[in-house]
Amino acid sequence: MSPSSTVGDSIKFRENFLYSLLCLLTICFAVKQDITFLRFTTVMDGNMGMIDKRINAIHNKRYKQ
Repeated sequence: MSPSSTVGDSIKFRENFLYSLLCLLTICFAVKQDITFLRFTTVMDGNMGMIDKRINAIHNKRYKQ
């Protein structure tokens, strides 16, 4: 075992470790973004549903007389 090979191995290990850490952070960020996006779209859909109900109510009042 020469010292240079162990140094090379530790550098390689450090690169792999940093890469896997970066991947993990990226995945966590993507999941977090996805959850906030889903929450936002759900809120938007809820608002759209309320607006649709109001429009239908107004429409029914006007044209059902």
